[in-house]
Amino acid sequence: MRTKLLFSIMLAVILVFSGCDNNGDSGGGGWEAITNISQLDGRWVGSHSQTIPIREFYGPGWNPEMQILFGNMNVTMTMNVDVTVNTSARTESGTMSQTVRFHGGNINNMWPFLRAEFQSDPGVTINDSNHSITYSETYTNRPLDEAMFEGAEISGNGRQIRFPLAEMGMGTSGYLILRKQ
Repeated sequence: MRTKLLFSIMLAVILVFSGCDNNGDSGGGGWEAITNISQLDGRWVGSHSQTIPIREFYGPGWNPEMQILFGNMNVTMTMNVDVTVNTSARTESGTMSQTVRFHGGNINNMWPFLRAEFQSDPGVTINDSNHSITYSETYTNRPLDEAMFEGAEISGNGRQIRFPLAEMGMGTSGYLILRKQ
């Protein structure tokens, strides 16, 4: 099972790219590749929520025997991000909260195992009443990793950034959108 892998992959990208895209509208001018890190300077805020089947959550680690254990369980992932990028100092500061809620299928039987998988991770809060795990982080002046922007696109008006969910292991379609404040 994935413990820190889930939060590591999602955190690495979500700290910079988050939001929801209801219609794919770029806000004018279409979408284009980010060509200069200075395009990202400023404060960006977003949130995203999505429900996927447990088999997509586990991705390549899923095997048919797991279907028997989990049943038709789903995972709802919710993220909230507020990040300020200072390209001249090459740093980022902000807050991030991510909740993963397991529901349906054999959740009552599987929750003790899922809970145990994440309970020792730093920054994690567990809610037994709704079978959720929340990871929160606040960071200040962390070095900016330009590799995190690979595959991202910026809107023609420079007010939104989008990142394909599939590249983050979060389903097969759609985008995370971060909006400039």
